[in-house]
Amino acid sequence: MKLEDRMPIFVRARNVIEELGVPYVVGGGIAVGVYDHQRPTKNIDFFIPEECAEEALEGLHDAGFVAKRSDPRWLYQSWSNDTLVDLVFNINVSRATIPVDDEMIARGMEKDILGEKFRVISPEDLVLVKVLVMHENRADWWDAITIMRSRRVSLDWHVIMRYTRVDMPKFLAFLLFVRSRHWSERLWPDWVLREAWEKVGEQLGLAAVPA
Repeated sequence: MKLEDRMPIFVRARNVIEELGVPYVVGGGIAVGVYDHQRPTKNIDFFIPEECAEEALEGLHDAGFVAKRSDPRWLYQSWSNDTLVDLVFNINVSRATIPVDDEMIARGMEKDILGEKFRVISPEDLVLVKVLVMHENRADWWDAITIMRSRRVSLDWHVIMRYTRVDMPKFLAFLLFVRSRHWSERLWPDWVLREAWEKVGEQLGLAAVPA
């Protein structure tokens, strides 16, 4: 099913959330498409504050969606036919969780998606999420690289670095992976790699810093 075919369900879910007054930003594959390429997706991710999760899930249920408290630590889900609506209120990474907070929502921007207005997660937060949630058999790092290379995006790396402390080794591994594949491109300021290397070095008892 194409994105165009799923849009009516995405719009229904957005309308429910907005009518309830629940603050949100849209992430996931939909947001990747806003900043660079649209790839096939069967779901839409609404990032919302944890204190709004029950209200949003109940509102979707009342609107005819099937509702499920999939993981009360971070994720509720609802769906209509085979189209999934995710309510993400904590970003679950291997070493910790990052709450969906007021700052993340405030950094979001209104964007047009196939003629409909949605508040979309900032490119900085999208890159951060994609880097930190990556695990086997997922395309998250590729999505992050695509956003970083996009001519539509200018990233504030200070915002990204503020949150990478929850798993700096993974973030450093990502930077080195990107450098190995796109060695001739300058995709971040020099201080980003240096700071990540230093932080991981402190954790591992290493002192060397790359030039």
